[in-house]
Amino acid sequence: MKDDIRSAQAIEERQVADAWLRITTWLRCHAPATLELLRPGATEDEITALQQALGVRIPAGLKSLWRQCAGVRTVPGQGSNFLLGGWALMSFDSVTYVYREKMVSQERDGDDEFLFWRPAWIPVCSFYAADSPMGCIWTPRRAKLVAGAGSMSTGPGSSR
Repeated sequence: MKDDIRSAQAIEERQVADAWLRITTWLRCHAPATLELLRPGATEDEITALQQALGVRIPAGLKSLWRQCAGVRTVPGQGSNFLLGGWALMSFDSVTYVYREKMVSQERDGDDEFLFWRPAWIPVCSFYAADSPMGCIWTPRRAKLVAGAGSMSTGPGSSR
């Protein structure tokens, strides 16, 4: 059973890495300025530290993405839109900030009937790399990104 899980995780990691290679190859040819906005990939230590800060298990596919790119740089006066629709991959600082803010809000204002944040959700994208009024989250229940994850408070600067 554990071998099956490891095998599925390895396939997921490879699929994400292959897809990211196709994206960056296209950007290199057609949108080099956008390619320059991408942060370098995170180290295993950085991903482990983020996982510990959030207190949740980061899925294999998301770890694979973050090994390729740990967010998008913010360029003053230019913004940091990267994905279609104006989305940007969040920096690790922003991921941590938004996660903590959402958990505090849920504990303070939420209840069983009004659940707007789950501990297993991981913020990944926002409209700008350092701003997160609305975003995408990784939801393990559906094992995919979900857009429009509620009203998120503004996060810290774009540094990782």
